[in-house]
Order: sequence, then structure tokens, then C-alpha cells
Amino acid sequence: FSIHNYFFAKAIDQVRPGGIVAFVTSRYTMDSKDSTSRKHMAERADLLGAIRLPNNAFKANAGTDVVSDIIFLQKRDRPANIEPAWVQLGKTEDGFAINQYFADHPEMILGVLSTESTQYGREELTVAPIEGANLADQLAEAVQHIEGQYTEVEVETPDIADVENEKHILPADPDVKNFSYTVVDGEVFYRENS
Repeated sequence: FSIHNYFFAKAIDQVRPGGIVAFVTSRYTMDSKDSTSRKHMAERADLLGAIRLPNNAFKANAGTDVVSDIIFLQKRDRPANIEPAWVQLGKTEDGFAINQYFADHPEMILGVLSTESTQYGREELTVAPIEGANLADQLAEAVQHIEGQYTEVEVETPDIADVENEKHILPADPDVKNFSYTVVDGEVFYRENS
């Protein structure tokens, strides 16, 4: 795994089942020839959608022309041995490899697919911005196509009486210094701000 993909996998492990994780990453998470990390993520989470940003999305604040993706995943209850289409690569009309999700959902690409020469003279896929388009408006539209439902976690609030009984709160003994331990009836207690 690349360092990006390692942290994505760890983030998925850390959220509760049904929790949603959103990543901003380079296009290589989705477009890499090696599908190992995508397969790992797909076994643990459903892809709710992804948005491919134009190559100038981070130019103003990072000074870079890089194609980036926003990926939305929802953690499964348990890992599943599946390989959905987005794990694999498809092809553009020009024969360039692109994630199958974007091949199936071109509306989620916020620009025009084109090619550019790299510093090594190789042609590489890029996403040129649409002339006159407002990226914020494009994002607002694309987010409407992200599928899935978020369910709030049900948190049981314990009864105050139960909490106090569990903590065994006692009135403070004035002879015991604050932030120190004492023994009362064979049990150890800690005095803290009381």
C-alpha cells in the first residue's frame, strides 16, 4: 500500500459499521494498475461515490496541477469477499486506463478528460477544467449523485443514579489532600476536586 492508501485502510477500520469516510487523494488511489488497496477497501466498505476534480483544483493553495479524487466509503458490518467494478480499471475512448467507476459515471468527472506530456515525454491522462465553470457549483451538483444513507448511531444514555453507583462517589474527607488516594472500608478512592 502507498502511505495514502495505508491511512485510508486504517480510517475505515476505525469508524463504526455504517460510518462514512471521505478522502481527498490523488487519482492514483482509483487509477493505479495495482488494485490491491482498492480490493482491501472494497472488502470492508461500500463505495458511495467518487468525484474526480480538475487538475487545477489545488493550484491556488498548493501550487500543484494534479488530478485529485474525493472518495466516499461506508463501512460494512463485516468484511465481504467481493470485488465490485470500481476495484478494476476501464479504458477511456483514447485507450487510457481509468477506474471503472469513472468510466461508468463520467458525470462525476468535473472537467474534460485529456492527455498531457509528462516531464519524461510520456502521455498521461489528466482532467482539464471546463472553461468558465465554477468548481464550487460543479461540486454541489456532483455531491447530489453520491449514493447511500447515513444512520445515526444509537447511544444509550446511562441513568445518573447508575453512573454514581458505578463510580462509588463519596463525600470528600477533609483530612485527605486533593488529587491523592485514600482507603475507605477496604476500597481505594481518589480525591479529585471535591
